Formats: sequence, structure tokens, C-alpha cells
Amino acid sequence: MLKKPFDTIHELVDPRPLALFRMVFGAAMLYQMVHYMGSGLIESGLLAPKMLFKYEGFGWVQPFDKGTMHLLLMLLVISSAEILLGFYARLAAAVFGFGFLYILLLEKSLFNNHLYLFCLVGMMLAFMPVDNVWSVTRLFSKNEQSDTRVPRWTILLLRAQFFIVYFYGGIAKLNPDWLLRQEPMRSALRFFAEAHPAMGFVYNEPMVYFFTYGGLVFDLLIGFMLLWRPARTYALVLVAFFNISNHFLFDDIGVFPFVMLPATLLFFPPEEIAAFLDKHGWRLKAEGKRKRSEMPTHEPPGRWPLVRVLLGSYLVFQLLFPLRWIFLPGNVDWSSIGQRFSWRMKSTVREVDKMEFYLTNDAGERGMVKVDSYLNTLQLQMIARDPRMVIDFAKFLHKDSRQRGMPVEHVKTVITVRYNGRGPQMLYPPEMDVAALDPRTDPREKWVPVLTEE
Repeated sequence: MLKKPFDTIHELVDPRPLALFRMVFGAAMLYQMVHYMGSGLIESGLLAPKMLFKYEGFGWVQPFDKGTMHLLLMLLVISSAEILLGFYARLAAAVFGFGFLYILLLEKSLFNNHLYLFCLVGMMLAFMPVDNVWSVTRLFSKNEQSDTRVPRWTILLLRAQFFIVYFYGGIAKLNPDWLLRQEPMRSALRFFAEAHPAMGFVYNEPMVYFFTYGGLVFDLLIGFMLLWRPARTYALVLVAFFNISNHFLFDDIGVFPFVMLPATLLFFPPEEIAAFLDKHGWRLKAEGKRKRSEMPTHEPPGRWPLVRVLLGSYLVFQLLFPLRWIFLPGNVDWSSIGQRFSWRMKSTVREVDKMEFYLTNDAGERGMVKVDSYLNTLQLQMIARDPRMVIDFAKFLHKDSRQRGMPVEHVKTVITVRYNGRGPQMLYPPEMDVAALDPRTDPREKWVPVLTEE
């Protein structure tokens, strides 16, 4: 008799919840990838800019030629469709997860928490028997009597991932701007009201407080409510309201709400979902054709050590790595250091009033750079959010100008932003040579601008 508590993660459970999530995820990713094909992600997003902003340690990740990049994007479209249909779904999930991650690593300004989540989910599904039922693979299987059940850990791992996304999103809101100034939600509601005059009623003090503190409480508690059966019905209503509201309020989150909504199924015990589906006529085709006493209750014990090592390593990383900002000085959302890959969603807003770069020589002569001839629109939007991107671009301008024979000695900037509803603030003094800064060797106070509270 199995007595160890962790042995339950290896129990074999009904495969339909996992299959349902696989189909929803595949459909959402198919829509997202087709959208990228139509929006010119390859040409305007990755090939048109004269420089790409790299993550520290990933400067070696470079784009292929135009034809190969389009082929990769088409491969992501095909793999998404295969995940949806359940056709070699594990291989397709691996191709999608790692292929999409490669694209995100090419350019720092492409980062978004939900896109990072999609990469993780794709890679997780690659290790799960996601096409055991309701799939093309199963439809053409020659052994229809084979056991279709899946290990319980497949459900638990996905559940843990979505729990972390919600809970850490709540932790990110425990900061003075969110708690005392209702920012950036106040600014987000103002932007929405300005863009949709008919919905101007959403921008008032009661609504600002409702979305600010309601969002905080939601993120911190919703995972626990979904796990606690008496509260689950109320939690489903809140999840629906929260994600549908986000869909209308924010124009940069894409299909994220439509992945998070069906992901709530993962918080139900597989047995409950199976009973509901059976009651409504969605029984498994081969169910009842084998005696239950002849079927194993757990996956083969020989897999357990490897499964536990992989699960433990992944969860430790997901629990600790997003919290690295706690050990870093300063305001993480202002400096952006430690902000990415940390589920700090919608924790900051910056309005760029001015962005100018100047090339100067020792004689004091200077010329303004036509920035949009170097960078695309998304890069221009993101550069003011990360001082390292400003410095990287300044260094690129200095090197590029010198290679073209220009007697450039310094690169100076006039960049003015409004951070979380504050007044305009200049990032660097106009006389500072930004290209001479080095985040790798200079003390942080030298290259991270000081946040002015007023």
C-alpha cells in the first residue's frame, strides 16, 4: 500500500481536463501566431530595426535571414494547429514553446509576461501526454483499448503555474504607488476613457479605487479561492469579470484573458470534471471495456525519481527567480532591473514627452539623430522604460557613427517621461555622455536615473 504523500502526484486520472486545456491553448496560440503573420512581426519587428536590444547573456541569439524567419513563424502556426488538433501534440508543443522563446529572446522590447507564460506552457505540455483523448493521434490509434489516463502531476503542475502568475501579480502590487497613489491603474483608466469617450464613466474615484484595490485582492486570493471548493463558484465569477475587464481595458494583452479563463478548469479535481462530462454524455469511447481491477492506479514507479527531480527543479525556479527583485536596491518598476520574468504585470506606465539623441564632438558641435530611422515603434515605446536600453542605443549610435567616419565623441540625450502619473522627469542630464556609461562596471547610482517624486 502506498503511504507516502507525494505518491499521489503519480496517480492516473481522467485525461479530459488536460485535453480540454490543450485544445483551448492551441486555439489561442494559433490565433496569436496568425496575427503575428499579418502584423509584420518579422519585417518591422525584427529585421527592419538597425539594432536589436538583447537580454544580458543572450547577445548571441541572432535572427536568421528573412526567409528562414518566415519559415519559423509558419512552423509556429502549424505547431499551434497541431496542439489544437492533438496531432503529435507533444512534439508540436516543444517546437512551439522553444521556437516562440527564441523569437522573444531576439528583442527585449517584445517581452510581455503573458508571452513568457505561453512559452512556459508550451514547454510544459511537451512533457505531458496531452493527446491521449480528443485528438487526431487517438483517432488513428490502432490500440483503442490502451489506457488514456494521465498522471495527476500534469494537472497539478499547470495549476501551480497559473497560481504563481496570479499570486505574484498580487505581490507586485504591494508597493507605494499602487497602494497610496492608485497608479498605474488611475492612468490606465484615464487612457481608456480618453480613447473611448462613450465609456468615460469608468474614470472616476470610485472606479479607480475599485479596480486598484479589487485587482490587488483578486490576485492575492483568487488562487486560494479556486482551490477551496466552497469558494470556487464565486471565484469563477470573479475570474470571468477580471479577465473580460482586462480584455477591454488593455490593448496589449492579446489572447491572454482567453487562456486564463479556461485555465480555471485545472483547479477542479479531475474526478469532478469527469463526472460532469459523463453526466452530459461526453464519456470516453473506450471507458468500461477494461476491468478497473486490471488497470494500474499509478504511472510506472521507475519514472518517479526523474519526474520528481524535474518538477521540483522547475517549481523552485518559478518560486524563487521572480522574487530576485527583493534583493536588489531601488524601485524595481522604475529601474526595470529584475522586473521581467517576474510576473510584475501592469505595475507601471510611462508617458514619453520627449526623446532626443544628439551626436557631439569635442568642438561642441552636435547633430540630432533621427531615432525612428534606427528603431521601430515598439522599441521607441519601450526604450524609456529601461535605462540599459537607452545606454545600449547610445553605444550603438557612437559605434555606428564612428564606423561611418563621423568625428563623434559623445552621445547625449534629452528624454523626458511621466512615470505612474507623476510630472515630467528627465532621465539623464543633457550634458551627460550616455554612451560612456556601462551598467556592467559602473555603480548603479551612476546609470539608473533618480526617481523624482513630484
